[in-house]
Amino acid sequence: ILNVAAATLLYLIVRKYLSEKVSITASILYALYYVHSAILISGQRDVFVSFFIFLAVWLLLSDSSERWMLWLYSAAGVSAGYTVFIRPTYIVAFLVLATFSFQRTKNVRIVIAFCCAGLLPFILFLLPYSSHLNEVYDSLIRFNLDVYSRYPAPMAELRTFLFGPWYLWLTALAGVILLKLNPTLNTIKKFPPSISIRYYFALLASLLLSPFLMRKYADYRLFPFFAMLLPLSAVALNEAYAMVRKFFSSHLRLQQFFPTMALMIVAACILRIMSRDPIIPFFQNLGSGHALDSAYAKYTAWQGNVNPALDIRSEKKVVRYLTNRVRMDEPIECCTVWPGLIWRLARPTAT
Repeated sequence: ILNVAAATLLYLIVRKYLSEKVSITASILYALYYVHSAILISGQRDVFVSFFIFLAVWLLLSDSSERWMLWLYSAAGVSAGYTVFIRPTYIVAFLVLATFSFQRTKNVRIVIAFCCAGLLPFILFLLPYSSHLNEVYDSLIRFNLDVYSRYPAPMAELRTFLFGPWYLWLTALAGVILLKLNPTLNTIKKFPPSISIRYYFALLASLLLSPFLMRKYADYRLFPFFAMLLPLSAVALNEAYAMVRKFFSSHLRLQQFFPTMALMIVAACILRIMSRDPIIPFFQNLGSGHALDSAYAKYTAWQGNVNPALDIRSEKKVVRYLTNRVRMDEPIECCTVWPGLIWRLARPTAT
């Protein structure tokens, strides 16, 4: 639901400055990029950051009377603060939005309200644990500082996930060049102020900085950055569509067939994406009793090299090992974040 809402918010934000076609394209690209990403991206916290970033930006760009501006910017502060609550490395993005709110209003009172509202998610979370703050510190902050952050990802992961979506980099670069060389494109509804453009790129940089601060570069950690890049890609795709359509109409005299051909190309791309979705082999093998294994086997075949610690075959080895040594009713400590192994063990969990 949040991803559908994020696609809608992206449409509303882009629609303020660019044409309806570009806005719809950006929204569709968001949906396709999410579906096209690996199965492990679904449910990840960074994916939900996109929704809260879009919501904060949409609220900051909303035109309203001074009476409602304080409430709108406070709501934007809550949304931006929630991104920091999800992952503290988005604090830079929060500061960019806070600075933008000041540049847009020149009102210190509104900026203070924005920043104070950003603390609300933390306050609401800590209230039930007010008498157990030591446990919260140990399980969240100390665990991440002493354990999780001590294992940086290899640079090969950065190259794979940062430059893997090369098509987004290419189309976004083309979009920047088109807007720079021809600011009167028919895709532009109202050219954004230069201050808004600068803060857009500052927000892009802050979203890209987050995985570098963590030294972990999985695809879901880069998702908010690429989601914010999509409007530029949408500009390039719409201009390419217009040029090809003009070529068809002026040289090939096939203007009446072009919309149908464009829809067929889009449908072929969607089918190509869906053909690599593990949910299809899951449903195909649902009655065989091995649907999960079949889906995972397909997924590993598509992905190539997969961490053997996350492989179902490794999980089964652990299950066989424990079956020969531990009673079924004996609680065990399962040191894993992978739910499949916990489910397969079918034993009570020690605490």
